[in-house]
Amino acid sequence: MERAVFISESHLYMHQRVHTGEKPYRCDTCGKCFSLIGTLNYHKRIHSNDRPIKCSHCNKSFKYHKLLKHHLRVHTGERPHTCDICGKSFALSGTLKRHILVHTGDKPHKCETCGKAFHLSANLKRHRLVHTGEKPFTCDICLKSFTQPNNLKAHMHIHTGKKPYTCTKCWKSHKNIYKYKIYNLCS
Repeated sequence: MERAVFISESHLYMHQRVHTGEKPYRCDTCGKCFSLIGTLNYHKRIHSNDRPIKCSHCNKSFKYHKLLKHHLRVHTGERPHTCDICGKSFALSGTLKRHILVHTGDKPHKCETCGKAFHLSANLKRHRLVHTGEKPFTCDICLKSFTQPNNLKAHMHIHTGKKPYTCTKCWKSHKNIYKYKIYNLCS
């Protein structure tokens, strides 16, 4: 086994914390402890709105370099994670994992109230609003509220007059994707 060599005694001391489990640096916000001050400072970004890392293509900003790396795939088109079943590719491994549920049919997230099951926990969380009656997505203009963010987005077209859904056969435009699908008689 090769022995590690450190450039200074302080680097050796910091490395030894890996073996001792010593974590002398504590986050004031959540209490989580770290062995290195740099790791604590990196962690503290979770609790702030600071986004110091900028994308050179679109100026979008991020808390961490890893998030920028994932974002850059939007610009490059890189999709390194491929489904073994259908060949579809994804930019993120997590997106591939969620996609595989489509093939397996696995719906591990079940509503305790009605028994409806979902592939993703986020979909179950959103579904629960049906039972609570909570409408957390509110229009800033007319104050109408919605259970789903996509319903609020569709509602906003009423105020903007925008009709983003256009039939490719008759070129009629619609404000609402649902009306476009239901009333599009050109197909």
